[in-house]
Amino acid sequence: MSRVHYYRFATPPYPYYIEASEATYATGQRHIDRQFFEFFDLIFVTKGCLFLTEESTAYTLTANHGLILAPYLHHFSPRPVATETHFYWTHFLCPTHFTIAQSPSRSAFDQISLPNTFVAADPQGLISDFEFLCATAQVTGVDEVLAREQHLLNLFRAIAQTAQIGVSAAVSAVARRAVTLMTERYMAPEFNINRLKAQLNFDPTYVSRCVKSVYGVTAKQYLLDLRLNQAKLLLRSSNLPVGVIAERVGFGDQAHFSKVFKQQTLTTPSAFRDQYRR
Repeated sequence: MSRVHYYRFATPPYPYYIEASEATYATGQRHIDRQFFEFFDLIFVTKGCLFLTEESTAYTLTANHGLILAPYLHHFSPRPVATETHFYWTHFLCPTHFTIAQSPSRSAFDQISLPNTFVAADPQGLISDFEFLCATAQVTGVDEVLAREQHLLNLFRAIAQTAQIGVSAAVSAVARRAVTLMTERYMAPEFNINRLKAQLNFDPTYVSRCVKSVYGVTAKQYLLDLRLNQAKLLLRSSNLPVGVIAERVGFGDQAHFSKVFKQQTLTTPSAFRDQYRR
């Protein structure tokens, strides 16, 4: 299968539901050929084999395999199905910008990261969500409208979790313990990755590898993201001086905080705050 890439969506607002259905192709049928389609197309195959190409990248989807096609690209079937093939699909729209990355990142509280292609660990769970979306596709009641969004988010959650398939329980436990310690102690400027690794009593390289396996970033980057995420929250929701915020999120001084903040976000703390004061 082609190399996986990841769609990173800034949230909120979250990508939202447009429509959903299912299809069964008889031998010899092809998926629709289209270009300049404005929605994301999430496809999940339950039977048979579907051949799809996005621009020049080809995908072969067998049972329990899924694919997210990006908007405005050329999507087509390079060849027809060779056996009866069934799949669910749903279209969704991203109201904000999205980026494409070569690895997942789960250290930011204001984004979600979804692989463009995946194998379902719990196919029945995905099927249940798809069936609800299909069954209520034409229903306009407020309960159904809200429930559809929840089921779409359920799909996103399940798809995001497929990036962790193959991660052992031991690796996951070390990573989660490391993240717990960082969450508890990031406010202290003296707390750094060396202290984290010493407290965990594991080889430093092993700790970093565990965190990256589960969260998609190194332990050092996770700690930095945690501090910056909290700084963004305080900048948006309080009138605290920038220097005070720098101290509260674990930076030694305002100058260092401002330098790192701009390196990571391409804007200054004051300019970031001003975006929410207009």
